[in-house]
Amino acid sequence: MQAFKGKQFFALCAACLVGLIAALSVRLGCVCRLREIDGRRTFYVYAPSSKACVRTSLSINEIFFVTGECVEKECSSVAVAKEYAKDIVNKYRAVVLFEEEVDGIKSLYAYAEGLGNGVTVYGKRVNLHIAVKNNRCAVGTPMIFGGY
Repeated sequence: MQAFKGKQFFALCAACLVGLIAALSVRLGCVCRLREIDGRRTFYVYAPSSKACVRTSLSINEIFFVTGECVEKECSSVAVAKEYAKDIVNKYRAVVLFEEEVDGIKSLYAYAEGLGNGVTVYGKRVNLHIAVKNNRCAVGTPMIFGGY
């Protein structure tokens, strides 16, 4: 087998680097499922449940182990937060499966095509969770884990 010469080796390294960057870009696109939403973003890593590690930024290694995310937005009033929650449902063309209110937090549990398989809650497949408390709205996929 003939050894690579300088320019060939450089071209091979460049091609590998381009491939790696493309793979990471595709993965980052999959990681940020709620990328169209502005706000304080957190990611759930390593576990698809409340046992997940919560991160506000990801290391290169963690990109491959993201199991969900949450975006929290502060609105100008309670009415605006509730309207924002409805806008999110419409934006993702989600079907609201059920709602609940606990300790002043109104939660919508929904399913939207394109947000992944989700988790089972009360026998239904949920992949979009929206919670409104006072003038804040949090949107999570598949669920909001940790404190809200």
